[in-house]
Amino acid sequence: MYRLRLFGGVALESPAGQVAGRAVQPRRLALLALLGANRSQGWTREKLISLLWPETDPVDARQNLSQSLYLLRRALGEDALTSQGDLVSLNPVIVTSDVCDFVSALEAGDASTASTFYTGPFLDGFYIKGASEFEDWVETERRQLADAYA
Repeated sequence: MYRLRLFGGVALESPAGQVAGRAVQPRRLALLALLGANRSQGWTREKLISLLWPETDPVDARQNLSQSLYLLRRALGEDALTSQGDLVSLNPVIVTSDVCDFVSALEAGDASTASTFYTGPFLDGFYIKGASEFEDWVETERRQLADAYA
């Protein structure tokens, strides 16, 4: 099982330690952050492209997304990401996230447990050059999660 940490920065951990390599380059981490913060709802491929590759030629942007999904599946296992039609999501059985655990604890009315997951601002210090819509999404999520924590 993998653990995606999105509070206080961003990191992907396996039972053996922090994951390194091509799967955790910045845009792939951003992709994981989008999927990990969205719980099991997923994102359409078009929305992911518009958030992560907004200024890239559409054909190239679609190829970038496909390549990123391929590399993530290769690193995390084929079943780590699920696709249903145009919708992409994380498989919570294989990849868990501190944000999902935080929100689930709040929904269950367990503020004490929720507070243990919040270790700092959402994606603190994480930035993707040339992806202003992604940055806007991060700011909105950061504010909402901080308000929920408060």
